[in-house]
Formats: sequence, C-alpha cells, structure tokens
Amino acid sequence: MEDKKHIISIGEIEHKYAAGQRDFRNADLHKINLAGEDLVKIDFSNANLKGANLENADLTGANLSSADLRFSNLRDACLSNADLSYADLEDADLTNADLSYADLSYADLSNVDLSKTNLLGADLSGALIRIGNINIKVNADDKQ
Repeated sequence: MEDKKHIISIGEIEHKYAAGQRDFRNADLHKINLAGEDLVKIDFSNANLKGANLENADLTGANLSSADLRFSNLRDACLSNADLSYADLEDADLTNADLSYADLSYADLSNVDLSKTNLLGADLSGALIRIGNINIKVNADDKQ
C-alpha cells in the first residue's frame, strides 16, 4: 500500500480536480474544508478526512471506501451512489445527507447523526451502528 500523501491546500485539490484528476487515494486531508465543493466521482479511498468539513459537498459516486471520516461534517452532502464500504464514520454528522444507493457495508456508523438522512436503497450490510451503550450490527447477507 502506498504511503499517505499530504495535499497542502483546497486550492491544490480544486486545481487537480479541474484538470481531470480524481485520484486522491491515501491522501492526508484531516480537518480540510471542502464545504460546498463539487467532487463528483472523486477517489478518497483510504484517505484521512478526520474532522473534515464536507457540508453541502457533492460527492455523488465518490469512492470513500476505508476512509477515516471520524468527526467529519457531512451535513447536507450528496453521497448518492458513493462507496463508503469499510469507512469509519464514527461521530460524523450526516444530518440531511443524501446517501441513496450508497454502499455503507461494514462501515462504522457509531454515534453518527442520521437525522433526516436519505438512506433509500443504501447497503448497510455488516455496518456497525452504536448509539450510546446500544450496539447494532447489521447482518450481511450470505451470498454463497
């Protein structure tokens, strides 16, 4: 696995994204402010987005698999058809987010705020949902 790289600024992401680059795998973007950004089909897999502000960002079809999104602000974000499998979303704010048809399989959704979140067609198989002292493990379908 390649080492984490550090994207210095939002300007660098915007510039590379505008030039057609979508691959930001393994990037260290903790606490970055990408609020309101158009990031359709971006690849943030395995990225460190801990504490990031992604409020109202368009992440339609994005790859956020195995990303660290703990304590992130994803309020009003569009994550329709996004891949969030194995992502760590502990203590993230997903209020009013669109997660329709998103892949949340095996994601950690502990203490996530899902108020008014659209989960239509979302795959929650194997996801961990913990609220206070209550643990819910969504059973994955056995598709052998």
